[in-house]
Amino acid sequence: MATSHATTVSLTVAAPGDFSLGTAAPVSVAQGAIGMVLDSGAIGSLLIDNLNASIHLRALLTDLFLIDEVLKTATREPAR
Repeated sequence: MATSHATTVSLTVAAPGDFSLGTAAPVSVAQGAIGMVLDSGAIGSLLIDNLNASIHLRALLTDLFLIDEVLKTATREPAR
């Protein structure tokens, strides 16, 4: 018998300073995944491939790249 798990996602627009509040969960999950890999006895290419495929790690890296680009742009352009 198949079980269906529905997930409700609520999207809101936050103030620019609130973005960092949304990165806490991906950071925590990514730290756990990286820690699990580091704690394993042998780190092989399949394990690393699976870590790289982790949606949590990808979400964290995407957030970090976004923050980096915003900071670069802010230092290049004069304030409005």
